[in-house]
Amino acid sequence: MGRLLLAPRHPHAVLDPQALQQWLATFELIGAMLDRDPTTGIQSFARGARFFDWIGFTGCAVQLGETDTTAGCHLRLWPLLPTPRLVYGRNSRAPCCQQCRKRAATSLQSLIDTPDCLVICSHCGHRAPAWNWDWRGQAGYARIFCSIEDIFPGEVAPLPALLTQLDQHSGIAWHWFVVQDSDTSKLLIG
Repeated sequence: MGRLLLAPRHPHAVLDPQALQQWLATFELIGAMLDRDPTTGIQSFARGARFFDWIGFTGCAVQLGETDTTAGCHLRLWPLLPTPRLVYGRNSRAPCCQQCRKRAATSLQSLIDTPDCLVICSHCGHRAPAWNWDWRGQAGYARIFCSIEDIFPGEVAPLPALLTQLDQHSGIAWHWFVVQDSDTSKLLIG
């Protein structure tokens, strides 16, 4: 399975997680809180009453499961992280250069292990932080995330109105990406 992640476009953006939770509850994207992971601080929520007003599915036989359990499609709000983190999954590939549009010759693992996140394009020599490269909707950096869990990656996307609402309420631009089979506990603890 996979997850759709919503995050501020600027990776260093700081946002109060409680304010985000309040906005998402006001939009009725999230419903009742289901649990809170004591290790990571991630809170899980049921789908809200207007979930389908904000999230679009393209599959012909979408299976979302129960609405009041983490066994089916549900939402998670991540705590504010001290530094930007790369969230990636099995579907993630090295990003493309902003200048020449060629894929970085470095491995995804080397990007994760690079403390300053600076990537140098082996094709044109362009230097930029990894979060400024084009991840093609398969990974992303941020300090705070909202994720929609247990979805099939090719079948879900936020509707434009949701990103507009997030932009307006937070005062910062948002984007989204989809990852497959990533383990959030390793990303937050490691």
